[in-house]
Amino acid sequence: MGRWLRAGRYVRLQAWQIPFWLDCRHNFRRRLPPGRGPAPRLEAWDLWVGAVQPHLLADAAAAALTAGWLYGGLAWAAARRVFAGPDRRKSR
Repeated sequence: MGRWLRAGRYVRLQAWQIPFWLDCRHNFRRRLPPGRGPAPRLEAWDLWVGAVQPHLLADAAAAALTAGWLYGGLAWAAARRVFAGPDRRKSR
């Protein structure tokens, strides 16, 4: 369980990069030079999520979301293989 909490803490500490990337992409598409455009998503992240981040429950929630994403992706990939039918690349 401690390993998942450490993974959750790592994901939680690095999650700010998603709103930062979205703001950068938005400003790039508007042809604004780096550092000149607004960053509303990152500011909202700092205001709402950054305030509750340093907490064990936030680590646990991030760990649960990370585990759900990992195991859900594995289950989805396995289901695709099972329901995909015969492999058409094999020669007959």
